[in-house]
Amino acid sequence: MKQADTNTFAYLAAFNGYRLRAGNAVWMLQTTNPSDLRLDTEYAPIREVAVTADGTIHPEFCKDFWPYTDVSPPYWLLAYLVKDQTQTNFKLIDEDGNRVGSLTIAEITTDEDLKQRMKTNDAE
Repeated sequence: MKQADTNTFAYLAAFNGYRLRAGNAVWMLQTTNPSDLRLDTEYAPIREVAVTADGTIHPEFCKDFWPYTDVSPPYWLLAYLVKDQTQTNFKLIDEDGNRVGSLTIAEITTDEDLKQRMKTNDAE
């Protein structure tokens, strides 16, 4: 949240899939509405949810926030599906298509990585 507050967005992680969809899922936290800042990919986010300052991740399509009301949460959690799994560099663009930042993915987390981390956490 601190990084998003400072830079308008924070890259969280990239996973090699999202539910049963092929491609890399890139997760971001941002302080602006999804229509105002997005990754320059061929697809819109496959998930966008409101996040409040206490860290609560609200359900998708929560009626308490924009676009259902005039209230915007302090953060949005977005997931993009990138079909080209070799793509690691992205532009962030505003609502007019202007470049406002960039994002580079260094590591893709696999299902096996997650399972190993869960085993390690359970053992502790």
